Amino acid sequence: MTDKIGDPLAEAAQSGVLGRRPITSMQPPQGDQVKQEPQRVKRTLMFSPALAKWLKVQAAQEEREMSEIVADALETYKQLHPQV
Repeated sequence: MTDKIGDPLAEAAQSGVLGRRPITSMQPPQGDQVKQEPQRVKRTLMFSPALAKWLKVQAAQEEREMSEIVADALETYKQLHPQV
């Protein structure tokens, strides 16, 4: 049994969607399909080129995200410098 693909340009003209199927339901997946990420906040940080390169290489070697390494470093700094 083969499915007929149809004319993608005609479908795009009719649906207004090009390159993907239109979403049929706006509700999130139920049960085990829901993936919950830990809550994080996005910030932009500036590093020297040497430190940025070290961080990138270290993250690859440890198979971790750069954000995880920076968060660990900040937690250590926070413990060494508690607020007064």
